[in-house]
Amino acid sequence: MTVLIIRPQPQADRLGAELDKHRISHLVAPLLMITPLPAPAELPALLAGANWVLVVSAHAAAALPAPLPKGPRYAAVGEATAQALKSAGAEAVLVADPPDSEGLLAQPALAKVQDEQILIAKGEGGRDLLATTLRERGAVVEELALYRREPVSLPPQVLLDWQDKGVDKVLVTSNSLLDALLDTAAPHLLPWLQGLTLLVPSKRVKDYAATKGFTKLVQLKDASDQAVVDYLKESASPMTDTPTSAAPKAAADPKSSPKAAPAKAAVAKPKSAKGPLALALLALLLGAGALGLSGWQYYQQQQALANRAPTVSPAQLSAAEQSLSGKLAGLEQRQQQLAGQQQNRLDGFQGQLDKLWNQQQKTISWPREEAAMLVRMANRRLYLAQDLTVAKALLKDADASLKQLPESTDVLAWRQAIAADIASLDAQPKIDRTAIAMRLEALTRQVPKLPMNTVQLPATDGQQQDLTLTEDEGDWRDNLAKSLERFADKFITIRRREDGVKPLLSPSHEAYLREDFKLALSEAKLAMFAGDASRYQASLRQLLDWQKAYGDSNNESWKAFADELTALLDTPVSLSLPGQLDSLRLAEAAQ
Repeated sequence: MTVLIIRPQPQADRLGAELDKHRISHLVAPLLMITPLPAPAELPALLAGANWVLVVSAHAAAALPAPLPKGPRYAAVGEATAQALKSAGAEAVLVADPPDSEGLLAQPALAKVQDEQILIAKGEGGRDLLATTLRERGAVVEELALYRREPVSLPPQVLLDWQDKGVDKVLVTSNSLLDALLDTAAPHLLPWLQGLTLLVPSKRVKDYAATKGFTKLVQLKDASDQAVVDYLKESASPMTDTPTSAAPKAAADPKSSPKAAPAKAAVAKPKSAKGPLALALLALLLGAGALGLSGWQYYQQQQALANRAPTVSPAQLSAAEQSLSGKLAGLEQRQQQLAGQQQNRLDGFQGQLDKLWNQQQKTISWPREEAAMLVRMANRRLYLAQDLTVAKALLKDADASLKQLPESTDVLAWRQAIAADIASLDAQPKIDRTAIAMRLEALTRQVPKLPMNTVQLPATDGQQQDLTLTEDEGDWRDNLAKSLERFADKFITIRRREDGVKPLLSPSHEAYLREDFKLALSEAKLAMFAGDASRYQASLRQLLDWQKAYGDSNNESWKAFADELTALLDTPVSLSLPGQLDSLRLAEAAQ
């Protein structure tokens, strides 16, 4: 039997010391940590002015200033809390029976508290049953949080350690402790945890544990150390019990006492045994000791029968031999059963060790997981953005992660594939996309300044028509036409040209054409960033065709524009990549 103590410090170590005095096997693993909260400056005044001071735990009692004032009456939830109050100077303390809030409220002294000042010293976030009920009874209640419960983080394998050390009982003094205990258990270990015997101080905790799936529940007298020790002393303990099969025989035969001592010593060994191997050796020693003891007793009885042979009849001797043979056969059968049980336990321990080994392997293999993630990121960066620099940096980081793993065939093959991918990327052409984008932008800014291939119209005829009116009435028609022309000249100017030249490009068409040039350059820029060589080259060829159709081939600006377009057309903007990185295939296989 091993008892697990999960209550906070210093109560856990104090109870552990008491159990050591009685040689009761135990483990101390506090699951809650008590953090004191700053006491308010008015606490002494609140204590002095209170009619009642109700303290719900020993931690709250320890947080009160000592010595306690003599005026108030004190009440405690549990004997341990009452002892803490008495140590702080309280002369008389009302103790709850049973040791919980319901038991305290059931005390006759707290039945009539109309207009009385009651101070409740408690932990942060505790139950409000006391305050609510006392307010309903007419009391003026002041609640004071003096400490905070904080969970203690334990490693996941701690439950396996508890199993190895034979934990079969757990002391749980509150619902919050039970919640903390359940939080430490992985799902596959929860049935084992629910199969343990819980030692609880009150019916409230017992009922709560039953709702959580626990069936082996023992309600103690209270939560005090003495109540725990008294119960454990009454129950069977491997560290204090003597083997029941050897005790009667040792008492019946005084000569057997020297041989019984080794068996007793063997029973005490489990205290220092550690791990599955020690438990296996212990079981084998127990079986061997029992078999040796039975054989020795059989020999002693045979010697006694031989010494009394003259006075023992053959029938009695035969009956004794048959009886001893039956007992020996029973012991041999019992030894076989113990050996089978021990083998089952060893198989269980081996399964637990395998689980721990697998967990450790997963922990050790984190560089492999990191390398796989980096290779996947490099592949996405390369094929989505065609970013050689970032892709090579990610592959180098993946190789650095794999260096941390032991050298094996798959790791070396993976690293070789990463090295081949890096070499392949180094062989790719260096594409300066920023420089290409700047060149395309420079061409875009030149478009508004380029002279289009428009026609040069000849000068108009400089002669002006004579529109002077005559005095002759016979020229009224000519005078009327001249008047109309003079009137129209104020609104419309008509110039006549005799050549038959037709314009190649209207002014509106020219504006649209310049915008088309800009759009084609923007299209080429987008295709360049996307690594789409076909779309990039198609846009530049379209620009060259427009330049030949609408540009002035004799103009130096157009010549420079066309030369730059031709140079950009020969500049590579895409990479020649395989379907995927070779190292990605090994990364996927490593998952």
